Amino acid sequence: MRSTNGEPRIVLAGSETREGPRQELAAQQRTPDESEDETELRSRIGDAGDAIDRYKAKTAAAVGGGVFLLLLAAGAAYDLLNGKTVLLTALNLSRTQFTYIASGLGLAGFALVGLAFSYERRRDRAGEARLAQMEEELADKLQAKRQGDAPK
Repeated sequence: MRSTNGEPRIVLAGSETREGPRQELAAQQRTPDESEDETELRSRIGDAGDAIDRYKAKTAAAVGGGVFLLLLAAGAAYDLLNGKTVLLTALNLSRTQFTYIASGLGLAGFALVGLAFSYERRRDRAGEARLAQMEEELADKLQAKRQGDAPK
């Protein structure tokens, strides 16, 4: 990767800053009629959107993992209640050991689902509102530019 003055540039993973490669890429992708202010706004929108997406992905992973573990625990409980011992013999487990495993899966599943609910309650609603405001501001700027360039 090369910097703006043409010299080689080394960027470590995760060390990109606001003035790093993302800004350079935005500057390179800028259309001739796009102002630096619009480019900066697009970059801020991208950064805010990325942060929100990461948080939502973390929440979704907790829900998905929790539901998966709860389904495993439910299947194990079904086998225990109906006296199906095929799985127990295949895994070479006693009924008590299998009960502990099923209980652990259930507790871990509930813990992950609870974690997901706490993530949902603590999500940055103000950040989402700022993102929507920035997107609206960019749309207004682009609309005003189009109206100013339109033939009369």
